[in-house]
Amino acid sequence: MKNPWGLMVGLVLGFLLALVSVEVYSRQEGKKRKPPPDAVAEAQAPREAPADRTEQKKSDHDSSDVFAPTNAPPSSTALEGQPEKGQITGFDFRPTRSTPRSRCRPWPRSCARTWPPSPR
Repeated sequence: MKNPWGLMVGLVLGFLLALVSVEVYSRQEGKKRKPPPDAVAEAQAPREAPADRTEQKKSDHDSSDVFAPTNAPPSSTALEGQPEKGQITGFDFRPTRSTPRSRCRPWPRSCARTWPPSPR
């Protein structure tokens, strides 16, 4: 340990050389580096699944009118006593007790009746 300054200068120069090489390497690598794939977007992307299994293939019964929403039985016997038998029959933008049910029609008819708006 005759000259401690020589060891210190060598360590500092080695450290600076390492910093410069890392900086140069990172600049070169940044130009051709692609971002990592997004695992969440890949998992949520819709894909067509092959219908190979027997239970996945639709038969004539599956596409028949038995499963149409209009043919569904009521979920409860209490719906018979409800107004409109518990069904939604159309749009009503101001639902109150005084609104007559005749105003609750599907959108095009009720819109045609109230359009253009009358001046107030």
